[in-house]
Amino acid sequence: MANIKVFEDKKIRTEWDAEKEDWWFSVHDVVQVLSDCKDVRDYIKKMRKRDEQLNLNWGTICPLHNKSTCGTYYKDNLATRKTRNICKK
Repeated sequence: MANIKVFEDKKIRTEWDAEKEDWWFSVHDVVQVLSDCKDVRDYIKKMRKRDEQLNLNWGTICPLHNKSTCGTYYKDNLATRKTRNICKK
């Protein structure tokens, strides 16, 4: 991801989709900022266990290759600010 937004001194990776004219945000980064948890993956895993609807829709979040701050590529779940139901990009 080329852009990083800062919210309460914490970084959130973003990506601009010129075709749809909308920002995509790293779900993990947003959960980290809002929950202030130490292990985001574990937190999301527990949320999915508690919420059946979230668990059913989780796989439809779009995985994209993003560039991390250290220059390596990895997959991350993204959502737009318009995402109400989790959907594919």
